[in-house]
Amino acid sequence: MDDPLLKTSEVVKLTFSRNTIDSKLKKGLFPQPDYVDPESKYRYWRLSTINNFFSKKAS
Repeated sequence: MDDPLLKTSEVVKLTFSRNTIDSKLKKGLFPQPDYVDPESKYRYWRLSTINNFFSKKAS
């Protein structure tokens, strides 16, 4: 199964606003990005990271 990296904007479409993600990251309430582009500072998450996070949260 393919597990692509997702840009912050793609994760936002699946979850909530960019500000909410930033706030939750700072509080440790959202998974850390799987990759941060050193030049653009864009954050990327694997789809499995997001799915696992919400699966655990729902349990």
